Amino acid sequence: MHYTYLVGVGIALIPWLVIFWRRADLRSQMVFAGLLGAVIGSTGSLYVPYYWNPPTLGNLLSRYGVSLEDVLLGFFIGGVAAVLYEYVNDRRTKRPLIARSYPNFLSAAVFVCAYVGGLTLLPLKPLHVLVIAMLLGAVVVVIYRQDLVPEMLWSCLWFAALYWGLFSVFNWLFPDFIVTYYNHDYLSGLWLGAVPIEEVMFAATSGLFWSALYEFTRGMRVSRSLFNL
Repeated sequence: MHYTYLVGVGIALIPWLVIFWRRADLRSQMVFAGLLGAVIGSTGSLYVPYYWNPPTLGNLLSRYGVSLEDVLLGFFIGGVAAVLYEYVNDRRTKRPLIARSYPNFLSAAVFVCAYVGGLTLLPLKPLHVLVIAMLLGAVVVVIYRQDLVPEMLWSCLWFAALYWGLFSVFNWLFPDFIVTYYNHDYLSGLWLGAVPIEEVMFAATSGLFWSALYEFTRGMRVSRSLFNL
């Protein structure tokens, strides 16, 4: 069981590799979102042992508060969530908008402030703080860029479905993982199949927030492409 979390990261790598290989135009966007996701992943110690306590390579999570698995998983989740809509719909970013009425990094700044502030000031569980922070970052995008709302909503649904499917495969391979490494007092007890609703909630808000962050930050639109995939 020592390498189960790493195997789960490998499962998350599969859609990332497929999109990265087939859509060269999305690679910079995937790396941009992935790096931010990796930073969030590096805060994995905040979730131990309150949410879970998974086995990690070299027991790094317990010894140093950060693990290779957390960082890689954050990178892959951020990258896929950011571009899934464009990949499925065969779309790509166009030239920058001529004018913007908002600071470039406003959405990201609201997310970071809400995440850090929530962890510091609010008596909430870290996962709930993360979900709320992503929702607030998404609200900023909706206020200034209504043209991105369809992308955000579809990404919310599609990434949640993809994440649920991958997690279900992982549970099939390692049926005792959740029982062994999750804190069931932390979980709500609601499940979607064999996946805790908290995981689905995290995936849905990830799709909502990450899908529009790159276009919002760079001031870009999304349009139909001519790719033949």
